[in-house]
Amino acid sequence: MDALKTGTEVHIKGDVGERLAQGMGADIRHLGGTGGIGTGTASRIFVDGDVGAEAGFGMVAGAVYVSGIVEEPLGNIIEVHSDVAGYRKFVSITDLLCNHPLAMPVSNSLDPEKLRLVLNDGILRGTLCARCDCPVDVLVKGDAHNGTGLLMQQGTITVTGDAGMNAGAHLNGGTVVVRGWQESSQAHI
Repeated sequence: MDALKTGTEVHIKGDVGERLAQGMGADIRHLGGTGGIGTGTASRIFVDGDVGAEAGFGMVAGAVYVSGIVEEPLGNIIEVHSDVAGYRKFVSITDLLCNHPLAMPVSNSLDPEKLRLVLNDGILRGTLCARCDCPVDVLVKGDAHNGTGLLMQQGTITVTGDAGMNAGAHLNGGTVVVRGWQESSQAHI
């Protein structure tokens, strides 16, 4: 964590387990932060191997480069065209929409002027738009995983299918619409 906070790249040789880059770029409250998006530098993580499920869970900044596969479900990440040969590049959906809307996803549909993202690749993702503080419009054509809209301050997420536990948990101004079924949770939608 200290290396990433200072902008130092992290290189991992071999496979990585679940939840790589969890909360990356967030200023975590229970670690003494504000609970929002961090103001420090978010760096890059390179993995020469495969990555376990829920990579990027709650991630809001930085980039993860992977030479192998990334297991589903994913966290708040999307694959964009890589700028490093031999690696797939994943960035936070929050960061993509709010700070880098000209980075183009490998699949899915992005309108950078309207901050509108349509996720129609069939990949299950959790914590979509975590800590989002800009007026985004995200349409998930299918199901969403746990924590959709986590700590979201602005914008709207519409899930045409089902949503996992805690969809809409800790909303702080954002909107989550679930047209399918939501697992039982403490969320107030």
